[in-house]
Amino acid sequence: SKIISTKKKETIQPVEVKTQDEILTESLAHASRESLENAGKTDVNSTSPTLEEEKAVFFQALGTIEAERVEVVERRIIITVGSKEYRGWIEPKQFSGLMRYLEERGEKPIYLRVYPKTLSTPEQPLSLQGWQIVIGIKGLSPQEKVNHFVIRGVWQYIPQSESPVITVYRNQTSNDPTGKYKATHLPVAMERQDCQAFKYDSEGTRKRKRYFIQGLFQFDPSSDLFIWKEDLEPPTLKIPPYLRADKTPLENESKIRNKDPEKPKEAQINPPIAVKSPIIMLEGKVPEVTIKFSQKPEIPGEGKTVTLQIKGENGISVRATLSRKNLSKQIEKMESFEEWVAALSGKMVAIAPDGVVELEGAGINVFEKKGKEVEKEKTGKED
Repeated sequence: SKIISTKKKETIQPVEVKTQDEILTESLAHASRESLENAGKTDVNSTSPTLEEEKAVFFQALGTIEAERVEVVERRIIITVGSKEYRGWIEPKQFSGLMRYLEERGEKPIYLRVYPKTLSTPEQPLSLQGWQIVIGIKGLSPQEKVNHFVIRGVWQYIPQSESPVITVYRNQTSNDPTGKYKATHLPVAMERQDCQAFKYDSEGTRKRKRYFIQGLFQFDPSSDLFIWKEDLEPPTLKIPPYLRADKTPLENESKIRNKDPEKPKEAQINPPIAVKSPIIMLEGKVPEVTIKFSQKPEIPGEGKTVTLQIKGENGISVRATLSRKNLSKQIEKMESFEEWVAALSGKMVAIAPDGVVELEGAGINVFEKKGKEVEKEKTGKED
């Protein structure tokens, strides 16, 4: 049976929801270029592209999964595929539509069009974390199969995986407000005779060529692998332009490891050796976050709640849903002071796909700035 729990659902501002057919049509046409490009790591497009899109070459990871059940607890989405549970993510403005879709489905199959989200760090091996939800659909089209994905990316080895992966970079037309443009590394099972996965040797020298793979893969929940079924196009050495963290488009793959000609050769050959500190793992309480701000919010005309997103000076943003009434009281305080500073505090419950830190149970305190504090801030000097 499918379990749908909506604890603390009232903290999420409801939005007007179109019919599922309307949402599906718009999602396949626009999601990859708008909200999903901002929210996730890869660009996604319809699995049934137009003739012009078929000619284009781009990075992609998109498919449809059948969920045994979907649970929503404390704003966390848990998706069960097969016998495994995965984390789910969705754009806040689409959350109400997802809840309505789940309620309408009842005991019918739950089909979610998604793209995979993986995690890989120097300390952790590559692992599949869950799914970024594009849309819920009522049924599969004749040419669509459950747990099948269209994946387009570079077949290569990475340090966090003993087996080769397909790396899906961010397309050149992507828009990520965080500026991170992180790639997604997908664990795949693929054996072929026409090409091999790219890798570097221990000295950083290229071994083999970098091939761009465009294929149909079947997801296996028992192994968390994407199993190659067939090619959509033959492997090619022509890799589409993509973006790195510094937002520089790479027009061909040879630019990836180019050395900076301005740097002296000694700095390139003998880089400083970084001393790695030991990591001590401890169990702690739910982390709390406080961020100060001095810009007065503008409250929209409708809604019982208001979602406030604040970007820090270091580029890290936090987001919290507040009571409209309480926020109005704090704004009245701001207007009563000649100079003021406010602090948003709350418990950190998640990091959204767009990199924003999500807070729960958040509140705002407003403090008046005294004369010395104002002067100190303007001059930047201590008394």
